[in-house]
Amino acid sequence: MNSNKKIEYLKNKVSSKNKVNFAEFLIHLSFLILSFISILKCKITKIKTCNYSISFPKTKGIIDFRGRYITDHLNFRKSINFFRSTSYLNSIMLYIKYPNVVFFLSIHYFANITDKSHLKNYSKDVRTQNFVKKIFEYLKIRKLISIDDQRVMSLFLNICKQLKIKSLGYMHYRFNKKYEKINHNAFDTFFVWSKYFKKRLIKINKQYVNKNVVISGVENKKFKKTKKKIDVLFVWDLESNLTKLGNLIQNLNSKFNIAVKFKPSSQIDEKKLLIFLKKNNILYFQNKSFSEIRNKYYISYFIGCSTTALYEACLYDALPIIIKNNSSIAKEIVSEGIIKSTKINFKKISSIIKKKPSKEKIIIQRKKIWGNIIYNKKVIIQNLYK
Repeated sequence: MNSNKKIEYLKNKVSSKNKVNFAEFLIHLSFLILSFISILKCKITKIKTCNYSISFPKTKGIIDFRGRYITDHLNFRKSINFFRSTSYLNSIMLYIKYPNVVFFLSIHYFANITDKSHLKNYSKDVRTQNFVKKIFEYLKIRKLISIDDQRVMSLFLNICKQLKIKSLGYMHYRFNKKYEKINHNAFDTFFVWSKYFKKRLIKINKQYVNKNVVISGVENKKFKKTKKKIDVLFVWDLESNLTKLGNLIQNLNSKFNIAVKFKPSSQIDEKKLLIFLKKNNILYFQNKSFSEIRNKYYISYFIGCSTTALYEACLYDALPIIIKNNSSIAKEIVSEGIIKSTKINFKKISSIIKKKPSKEKIIIQRKKIWGNIIYNKKVIIQNLYK
């Protein structure tokens, strides 16, 4: 390649890169303008409560189902609503479905649009925190209600501490020592699913000994009768590896009814898995909830590597199996001894799933994790609005 061609190549490359960045800039700018309109409306209507939620791509603007035990009781018209959404189309749907929407990632984008990398202690989170703090000050926010998203917990709780804002959080997955943010930050009120999770929370963060930890309890789920069955539902998670699990899934599929459920936030990273499942004619679910799957199929076992869904298996009349791996989350789950564990071994796993789980074993598993407290929306509402 001669020097002229090299220069032309570099020009095209830079031009292409700038086009992508400019498109990203315009998208975030449009969402920032919409966010500012929401902020102005909330100022005029004197809204003093902020809600932070997550919405995954391809969900048509539906809020993370793992937090619905709280979000179903929120009045979104009486709060300013920060949403984390990585999808353009999903963000549009959120704006259509909900009032007073603020796009958190667009706030984050513009808070960090200038390059301050030379300032070593001036992290992106701090700049975003300062931006959000100004919004809170402008609106005179008095209460924050937030899902326990480890990515932003410190940011919001630091603001709450500085401005003396009451904070309410709610769990949406199992607590783990790996997530440092939950070790050092505490909401004033925190909703957990059961006594088991309350004990785990306090064990990880001693600050919660003196906080209001509310046990939400668990709903008695009722499912439609069905003759269709799934012997094993592989619940894909961050530690699931197609290279390691592919042969196991193929071999099991030759003898049992196998299915795979994608993780809620799955996007581009699951393309290889999707190709593999289609090629081997294996049943899969990309955007279905566990309840939707259970209403169509009777499930015997959940298999995963670190997912919180292993704890939920007994709520869907199934027993969980964790595949041993090197992640700290998996090691912690295995060490508890509550969930049956095994290595990637076709014969061992086959011998387990040949036997249909007994109702007695499912009830025992349920009591260990979920206890006897039944979901009570009055308790939720009392603590949300007191």
